[in-house]
Amino acid sequence: MCVHYFPSEVFCQQAVLGIYESQLRAEIASDLRVLEIAHAAISSPDYDNKKYILKQKFTISEISVPPIEFLKRREINKCFKSIIGSFQDYMDKLISILRLKSEKITLTPPITQNQINIFLSEEFEKHLLEVSTDRSLNVPKKLDVKGFHEKVS
Repeated sequence: MCVHYFPSEVFCQQAVLGIYESQLRAEIASDLRVLEIAHAAISSPDYDNKKYILKQKFTISEISVPPIEFLKRREINKCFKSIIGSFQDYMDKLISILRLKSEKITLTPPITQNQINIFLSEEFEKHLLEVSTDRSLNVPKKLDVKGFHEKVS
């Protein structure tokens, strides 16, 4: 006897999506906080006077800090890239959930809930690896994935 199990019934609950959304929000908040800290350091009155001395065996190098505008632009770019990376990871997870949700899985009883959870986690990780390494699946295509705009519950 086989049991047909659809992951959408258990795995794709709002709680799972909420975890990924919370993770995304935390990563964005962290990036913005780091940017705020960098801006405060750059804005300090003694910024222009800082120099760094690098020593390696017999070599000594003195490095002055870059101009303020250069550093601000660099920090903003790093923050932006990090936020975009976090958003892409989030989208990859959503697409992986949609792919897993669309699969029909056949399990043979007896099987425990823990075994089902392990199996679903492994299948999710396989989908996530496929999605995240698929170079043809760029951001515009990810946004246009069928089911992405539908409410996943």
